[in-house]
Parts: sequence; structure tokens; C-alpha cells
Amino acid sequence: MGNLMQKLTPEEVQEMMSENQPPQPIKDTIVDEVRKDLLRRSEVGIKKYNTTLDRTDLSHKEWLQHAYEEALDMALYLKRAIKE
Repeated sequence: MGNLMQKLTPEEVQEMMSENQPPQPIKDTIVDEVRKDLLRRSEVGIKKYNTTLDRTDLSHKEWLQHAYEEALDMALYLKRAIKE
């Protein structure tokens, strides 16, 4: 075996060693950025409203109303951007 190692280049040795390593996971930078945005939005909401989405004082319909109003805001932002 010692004879074999002497005949291999450092690059070949590195390649042989890396073949035994598990593949590196693929990193999705967009997902990472969205996760960070979600955490920041949560922190802003907690500071502003002193509560989280775990609150239980709203009915299902009230939660849907909040989501609907947020969607309307998004539609306005999109329309404004389209008109630019």
C-alpha cells in the first residue's frame, strides 16, 4: 500500500478521500433569506403589538379578515409598482 501512495499525486489522494465523504447539502439562499425576513417580521410584530400569532383572542373569521386586509395591501403595492 505504501508503494501505491507514492505513485499518487496529492490531487489524486484528495479525490480518493473526497469520494468517501457524504455529499454536501444544497443550500437554498432564497429560502434562507425568507426565513430571516420571517424572523425579523415576528420581532417587529412582538415589539409593536406585544403579542405573537399564538394569541387566542381572535376568531377564525377575524384571522381571515386580517389576512384579507394584508392581501389587499399587497395588491395595492403591486399595482403601484406595475404603474411605475
